[in-house]
Amino acid sequence: MTTAKKFQVLFILTLAISSAAMLSSAAEAKTKYRLTLAMYDPAQSANTQYQEKWAEKVKKATNGEVEIQIFPGGTLCSAPDTLDAVKTGMCDIGWVFTSFYPNQFQFIDVVTLPMMGIDSAELATNVLWSLYETEPVIKEELKNFQMLMLFTNTPNLIGTSQKPVKSLADISGLKLRSPTGAATTMVKKWGANPIAMGPGDMYQSVQKGVIDGYVFEYAGIGNYAMNEVTKYYTEMNLYVGPFMLLMNKGRWDSIPAKIQQQILSVSGRQTSIGAAACFSEDAAKTRKKVISGGGTVIKLTPEAYTQFKVAADKYNQEWVSTHKSADVDSQAFFNKTLQLIDKYKK
Repeated sequence: MTTAKKFQVLFILTLAISSAAMLSSAAEAKTKYRLTLAMYDPAQSANTQYQEKWAEKVKKATNGEVEIQIFPGGTLCSAPDTLDAVKTGMCDIGWVFTSFYPNQFQFIDVVTLPMMGIDSAELATNVLWSLYETEPVIKEELKNFQMLMLFTNTPNLIGTSQKPVKSLADISGLKLRSPTGAATTMVKKWGANPIAMGPGDMYQSVQKGVIDGYVFEYAGIGNYAMNEVTKYYTEMNLYVGPFMLLMNKGRWDSIPAKIQQQILSVSGRQTSIGAAACFSEDAAKTRKKVISGGGTVIKLTPEAYTQFKVAADKYNQEWVSTHKSADVDSQAFFNKTLQLIDKYKK
């Protein structure tokens, strides 16, 4: 190659590198808002992957002006600390599970009441959104945040390692990991010993016999490999747990209204139903894995189901009485929830 040719090649390479650098700088300059999103689910979970896809939609909808960095597996903050992390601005957005925060989302948590007939995450998500759109008490619970998504997981079940739960008598005395709130109270009323515990601690606790089992849902069972240490799975549509994607209000208010609307265009009800469907798909895969791995799925007899349901209905009426106030007709709110459940049932 001649000297002139070498200089020509070198010039072209230099120009290409310079152009790439300029394009990169332009892209950097275009991104005006870099937001952090705290997830406690593992990076490989369907939930985290769903939020990653949502983050890409946000970037596209805002023409690259908003970029969201996801921190999975509790690397930014632990599951129980996520709400405070959003409040304080430690993270901009948090994937929040309401059951970690008893008494803070009392009316959103209406779907956590036991055995109300909720049989899917999509159904429960539609119920919650209808309540959010029509009931001021729900908006009041979220007034300090910008809500981007509101959805639920699939119906929870009782998983045990040694003793199958086929009747109310079988649950007596069992040490069961349970989220705080209605689920914990109900498990206690049924005669078991509820133990509050984050999902990351469950595997070893079951393995070492610290707990006999748990109240959990299939997607979570798969994400945390609980099927490796439990044998029995009692399905009874116990309850569903609400999840929210919440953003720090101050951070949200710092973003121009036009960009806010662009973000909301790929958030909201339909995106929340998609998140619920993601839970359902993941749950179905785990259930198949449980069965193929030798796990035993237990369906209660009508008599056994009634035993659990009578106690659950009594607790639900106690909830109505406890939440009655001058501002809220809790019985009407509860009745409306039941009507919405019937409306959205397939």
